[in-house]
Amino acid sequence: MIKVYLYIMKLIVSIFVTLLAAVIVKGQNSPINFTVAGLTGTTASKSMTVEGLTMTASTTFDWDKGTGGPNLAIKDSDCFRAQAAWNKYTITLMFDQDVSLDSYHFDSWGSGVDYSDNAFSFDFDGKTIATVSLAPFGVITGSFTAQEKAVIIPANAILTIVYENPDQIGGPDEWLGLTVTTVPEPSSYALIFCGIALLSVARRKLH
Repeated sequence: MIKVYLYIMKLIVSIFVTLLAAVIVKGQNSPINFTVAGLTGTTASKSMTVEGLTMTASTTFDWDKGTGGPNLAIKDSDCFRAQAAWNKYTITLMFDQDVSLDSYHFDSWGSGVDYSDNAFSFDFDGKTIATVSLAPFGVITGSFTAQEKAVIIPANAILTIVYENPDQIGGPDEWLGLTVTTVPEPSSYALIFCGIALLSVARRKLH
């Protein structure tokens, strides 16, 4: 009877160790890259799902310049392009899970033009949390600072990308993509602590 009891306890411990390892691995999330090239949908709203995380991009502006209505036109199959004469154009982003910001991907091109005040910024909850200058021109791939990464964008909250070009000189400027990291749900941490507690109890029983 004692042997059966010990066997059952060891089996329970083995199962919990496996489950705990799976939860810990899930909590160590890797960055997820969203590209404009991968977005699909309607004229004014497009989405993309990567590793179970969905990002939806939408706008009230005409990114196709001339169609007369909201239009997230993808240019060259890989970007949303802001023209030189534009100022204060926006794209709103929503994720279906809590995320933190990891890195950004922009491009500005042209030669001999003034990009000194061209910039994309990220606004959340009424505040600008990061600004990316587009001078000098070229592909700009960078990481958010530790402080910026600490800003959690809750599921279904709005993160706004704002394009500004006050003197309307320079451009075109392009947004290519964004990399984020999902934030583990509180239930994941609760399961980890619960598993540790049960393992501790089982260990005492076995000894």
